[in-house]
Amino acid sequence: MRHLWDRLNSPTPAFWRKVRKVGAACTAVGAAMSAAPAGVHAWVSLVGGYLTVAGGVTIALASITCTDTPTAQQPS
Repeated sequence: MRHLWDRLNSPTPAFWRKVRKVGAACTAVGAAMSAAPAGVHAWVSLVGGYLTVAGGVTIALASITCTDTPTAQQPS
């Protein structure tokens, strides 16, 4: 568990920061589509739910990505 917290607190590469922003945008669009009024087609809410989940997963994966740091070799 400590390793996960270290990864979350370590610096994120520039590419993955951009991916995180795209994921946040997908989540926002998906939430807006899911909250559409009842007069629109049902597929709009369905696609909105998928976008929300995909955006959340993208944010989570981009958040735990960090730059490679050399680790100590375990003696054999």
